[in-house]
Amino acid sequence: MDAHSKKKELKKLIKDQEKFQTEGSDKFDAKHLANYEERLDIVEKLIANEEQTNVLRSERVDEPRGDKERGMDENRHVDDKMNDLGQAHRRLMDKLLPLENIFDK
Repeated sequence: MDAHSKKKELKKLIKDQEKFQTEGSDKFDAKHLANYEERLDIVEKLIANEEQTNVLRSERVDEPRGDKERGMDENRHVDDKMNDLGQAHRRLMDKLLPLENIFDK
């Protein structure tokens, strides 16, 4: 499931839990609500990461001009940023997967 679908699903789950809470229903579970909110926060960060990665993809230069002073071409700067975003994406996924597995077994 992509990040946008997860965000939509989590918002619905949070809305349902908040509805149960206001109604005083037995279906309300504070642990589930906290889990959903934490997962939503991580998913929103993943979406922002994805958008930054897409912006960087459009910055790539087809025929890079060399940077004589630093010994790097123009794409090297973009590649470094892409690598950083890739590492951030992996860290966010490492946080998200255990949270999903707590209640979704």
